[in-house]
Amino acid sequence: LFAGGILVFLPVLGRAFSSYEEPGAYAILSYSLKFVELPLGVGLTAFSIVLLPRLAQLFQSTRTEVEGEAVATSGFLLLFVASIAITLGLFSMTHLLSDLNLSLGKWSVDQFKQLCWLTMIGIFALPARGLTTLLQTVMNARSDTRSSLLIYLAGLALFVPSAWWSQRAYGMNGLAWSLVATYWVMLVLHLWVLQVRHHIGLWKVLLGLGTWRYAAAAAAGFF
Repeated sequence: LFAGGILVFLPVLGRAFSSYEEPGAYAILSYSLKFVELPLGVGLTAFSIVLLPRLAQLFQSTRTEVEGEAVATSGFLLLFVASIAITLGLFSMTHLLSDLNLSLGKWSVDQFKQLCWLTMIGIFALPARGLTTLLQTVMNARSDTRSSLLIYLAGLALFVPSAWWSQRAYGMNGLAWSLVATYWVMLVLHLWVLQVRHHIGLWKVLLGLGTWRYAAAAAAGFF
């Protein structure tokens, strides 16, 4: 529970850093994060929650561990392809930000441009956030909650100095990129721990030719 809380706390911490920017920066970052968090919570995170009981049941016995790894691999593949599709879908829906700007009617042109940039940057974090949640689910099913906690603490320790430096060097865009990079680092660490500690090579899914064929098919639906 505490590990998952750190994952949720990172965007909150990002908003806190944004409060040091010009007036309105906090609201701009909040709107951009909400635009990404809606499909993340409704689709990708919910999938991992539904998968947890099945994985926990399969990993309870050594006789069904192979089947558990197969379910985890299939889930990882499905979630990766879905995250690519949702990411591209969000890119194609950025026109909704124009409607948001018109409904608010109080933002300047520069503030609206900043909102668009932050949203586009934040979308790049969506696959990493969704897949990281699934990998945490796999670890929880293996009764290994400590590893995810340590990974999230490492991500938090990485984000604070990188956000502090990037915000001062590149402004709000730098802050957003540091948040995106932190999510991807935590994803890589989860994949590494699963391989080294649990001998589950989900990272191999990303190297499979079929994976990218499915991803390309998902991408084709938006062009």
